[in-house]
Amino acid sequence: MDPDIRLLEKLPSVILDLICEYLTGDAWESRTLLAFSLASKHCHSISARQRYKNITIRLQKKGHVKKDVKKWKAILEEARSWQHVRQVTVQVESASNPWAEQPPPLALHDPPLDEPVYANKQYNMFKTLIESEVLTPKAKKEADSAWLPLSDFVALLPGLRDLIWSCAEQVPLSLLRALEQSTRARLHVETFCLRSAIQLNGAETRVDADELALATSPCLYRITAPCARFNTHGHVNYNEEIVHEMVAGLAPNLKIVRTVKVQPGDSLELRRASSKPVPPWKGLLRDSRDHSDLPERLGQLSKLALGGEVLHSPVILTRWGGRTQMSNLRDLQLESQMDPELLKELVRLASDKHSLASLRRLSLFLKRRIPQLDEQLDELASHMFYALHPLQEIEITGCVAEKTFSAILSSHGSALRKLKFIPSRDEGRLSRVFSMGTSQIQDLSARCPGVTELIIKIQRTRGDSQEVQLYRALGTFPQLEKVALVLDCCDFQNTIVPPIHVMGLPFRITHEQVRALLINAAVDASLSISIFQAILANNKSLQQLILKVTNIDYSVTSDMLTSDVLQWIGRSWLCCRNPGKEKSFATQEIKSVDRNDPWGIGCNLTRRLEQYELSLWSRAWLELWPKGGGDEKDWKEEWTSFPLAELPEE
Repeated sequence: MDPDIRLLEKLPSVILDLICEYLTGDAWESRTLLAFSLASKHCHSISARQRYKNITIRLQKKGHVKKDVKKWKAILEEARSWQHVRQVTVQVESASNPWAEQPPPLALHDPPLDEPVYANKQYNMFKTLIESEVLTPKAKKEADSAWLPLSDFVALLPGLRDLIWSCAEQVPLSLLRALEQSTRARLHVETFCLRSAIQLNGAETRVDADELALATSPCLYRITAPCARFNTHGHVNYNEEIVHEMVAGLAPNLKIVRTVKVQPGDSLELRRASSKPVPPWKGLLRDSRDHSDLPERLGQLSKLALGGEVLHSPVILTRWGGRTQMSNLRDLQLESQMDPELLKELVRLASDKHSLASLRRLSLFLKRRIPQLDEQLDELASHMFYALHPLQEIEITGCVAEKTFSAILSSHGSALRKLKFIPSRDEGRLSRVFSMGTSQIQDLSARCPGVTELIIKIQRTRGDSQEVQLYRALGTFPQLEKVALVLDCCDFQNTIVPPIHVMGLPFRITHEQVRALLINAAVDASLSISIFQAILANNKSLQQLILKVTNIDYSVTSDMLTSDVLQWIGRSWLCCRNPGKEKSFATQEIKSVDRNDPWGIGCNLTRRLEQYELSLWSRAWLELWPKGGGDEKDWKEEWTSFPLAELPEE
């Protein structure tokens, strides 16, 4: 046996267990819990608690439940680890299922750093949920029978704490009953939708008994629910009203709610239904004898997330305030475009010292529908942050600038632990937006000394001394452990871009601008390590750096082929320290796109470079990377990043 392994095995079990816990949250490919468990029999035994703490049952098909559950039974039986399972996630694998498990999300990288939450694949799946129908009694019986092996399996897990349901199918009643038999188990439904609450306009159909049992279950802890007034068929959707009832007491232990506003597909039925008045919802328990005796009370949500395409009604927060104690909220997320009136309501709530007294985390997507409102949103956001109690975590994306930044530093600096601050670029303009410069980062470091995780947008300036000084300033945070940088590659100043459709005149950026874009977008492993080292020069606590290149798409170049080239070289990277080695680092590309996909971003770059001689970018490419010319077919691999400017040690 390796001497190092012998030393490892001599450590107390509690220390080895802490090592396993650390490895569970490690984003690095080679430092995994599995690798630790293979070191020796003792390590394998010690790691069992962490290895089987969270399990995912990925069902090939719903009809294969028995077969897939049987595999997990055999695994847990052999490992004698039934008691170790704390969380079970249930998914049905399919090419169209966005809930099918992806590789473990990297810290600070889920959702995408500079995109709203609603822009992910789940949004389209939510739209399909409101189109689904209630099963017939026969189909329901068959479905419940198919899920019975899973229900029996869950009942065998003595330490189960959480079950996460990520299937498009409704939660089976047998599984619900199995969870309710445990006094500790919590149910998280990521696809919550009562199909029987989507009804013909005017039809007072009762809610299905099994769905009613789900909505009122004492084990229901967290839901994500798509909301729309109608579906594509013109049926009225009352799920939003039902969620409000559940929050107000019908689901007694519901603590986390996320709603997503979705837009159904267009149809004649939908247009007809939209023109008619919608009958008010009469209540989930309108037929219950005990309904009149239910006490009026407010819910106790700890987290509320409102998402979708647009949040524009100023009464949204007021309506939720009538359903849950806003003073108990610890986490509030508004993940959609919003009008100033809604932000004004949030300012009013923040000004009431009791309304959001427990709030510790706030996430906002301040994207406007009218560009002229940018300054107003920044002004209102600053008022809100001045009024709020000190927050520990702030995530804000969109129309924010100096005023909001100053308000965050002034009112939340001492309490702040995690900050995401991503200003968005004006549509139709390539001018510089507010981004962190060296002075802003130094100010942030001085006034927010407790920050451990930071996500910001910075301007790439071709690796010059100004850019290097910015990286060095990031090293002055005394407790910073993880940082993610959104690298804005578009450093054009005051360049107005006329929209493509205006007067039929397409915009073409200049040769020098294309050249600058190529230099800024070219981020390879070597450059990522150089940036990491520049930050580490003044920082001993930083463990992880994520780099994501942005502003290299069609909206910047107005030329599809140029955008493809920029996205080909615009790589995203994860950089980490090598444990135990002071000056040793490792980096790996974050696979945001499949570069081997025949229909991916490289599909238009298959010809020799000389055949693109009339393209906007080819001359600049040859100037920067001459080896890529001639008859070489793999020219698109013949590029490297440009090194950072060398500055004297501080």
